[in-house]
Amino acid sequence: MAIHDMGLVRTVSGSILVEEDYIYNFKEPGTYIISAVAEFSWIQGDERSSYSLETELKRITVASKSE
Repeated sequence: MAIHDMGLVRTVSGSILVEEDYIYNFKEPGTYIISAVAEFSWIQGDERSSYSLETELKRITVASKSE
């Protein structure tokens, strides 16, 4: 399953650390393998560079609320 988030535009200068949070509620308990992909562009003047970063796969176990 893929979950798409809308784009954010930020103006930055120098070095910056961008942190984002996303909350997702799983409907069914079970074991899931998850990762995230960030795609972004760096625009400087008339030049544009596109980047894509993917996190390592992670296995998580989701329990039901009553457990």
